[in-house]
This record gives sequence, C-alpha cells and structure tokens, in this order.
Amino acid sequence: MARLKEQIALSRFKDAATIVFDNDDEGFDDATGRGIDGAFNKTVTWDDIVDMAAVLMAENHVPTDFILHPLMWSLFLKDSVYQVGGMQHNVSWGYRPQSREGAVNATAPMGLNVIVSPFVSFTGKSGATPAKSDLFLIDRNEIGTLLVKDDMSTDQFDDPSRDIRSMKMKERYDIVMMGDGEGITVAKNVSLTRNYEVEVTNNVTL
Repeated sequence: MARLKEQIALSRFKDAATIVFDNDDEGFDDATGRGIDGAFNKTVTWDDIVDMAAVLMAENHVPTDFILHPLMWSLFLKDSVYQVGGMQHNVSWGYRPQSREGAVNATAPMGLNVIVSPFVSFTGKSGATPAKSDLFLIDRNEIGTLLVKDDMSTDQFDDPSRDIRSMKMKERYDIVMMGDGEGITVAKNVSLTRNYEVEVTNNVTL
C-alpha cells in the first residue's frame, strides 16, 4: 500500500510539474548534455539544473530536493562531469536508506537532498537508443498534501465450510498538488548515458 501511494504521488507530480526540458517534445527545450563526440545527447548538465532551480525561484520557491530514478542516481554518482564539475561542491551523492519501503534520501550540492524512487518514470534501452527517465527538482515545502478520509483498515471473511479465509485492506485518500504544481519542475526523457564536458575555444583574428 505504501508503494502504491508513492507511485500515485509521483504520477501526480509528473502531471502537475512545470516542464523545463523535454527531450521528446519539440515544444520544449532539450537538455544540453553532450556525448564524447561533442554532439548533444540529451543528458542533463549542471547548467540545466541551474535553469530548473531558476524556474522554481521565479515562482517564489526555494529548491530543496531532487527526485530521480535509482539508475539516474547511479549515473550522477559515476559521471566524471558531476564528480569534478559544479555538481560535486564537496558534498557526497551517497544514499541513506529511510526504510525498507519507499524512497531513500541522499545529498547533493547547494544543500539539496536527493530522493531516489523506482517509481519515477523510466523507459528501458531499445537498440541503440539509451534508457531515459525524468528528473524532478522541487520545493518540498510547497509541493502537495495528502488528504486522508479513512485510515488503513482490514476486513476478514471466513468460510469454514470451504476452508477459505479472505482479508481485505483498504484506505481512502487523495494526493493534491499545491499552487498548480509551481513548486515542482521536471526535465523529461533524460538519456541515461555518459555526459562529457566540452570546452569551446574562440579564435579572433586581429
């Protein structure tokens, strides 16, 4: 039941979020990461994260947390761009389990937390096309609320004549986004592949 609640919450986050990047929709900008050949490969750069934070701040919110898929967390942890570039800031990307169920927390730059959840949207690799996932940057104080009508309860039904015992678990709640989702930004369909730092040199002839 807890895992289902987390899955529903992330689905609501995705529907309500302000889209900053979407690599699969021409109506939005693509993320600006590059491959080893210097070509754009739809990965996320530190500049993209700053842009997502700026969108939140423009709506009078404070960025507090990333929400990402475990495989994207793994990519951040191993990628040299983030290890030696702006995303390190002497802060560990290691995770700290909260419980056996649900998300786990980690740490990131600028005092941001990292919430890792397997229920973040994920599409597996297909041929030469790498896997892709979404990346959320949120203000945890202005994201949403859980409205509970009935707490979890159980009912039991026995039929001794057929040696049958049934149990039912139920709860009634809704997850409502606050401020029309202004406290949530998302980069959609981010490629889960290596990101390389590309230096640009300008030559001027005098």
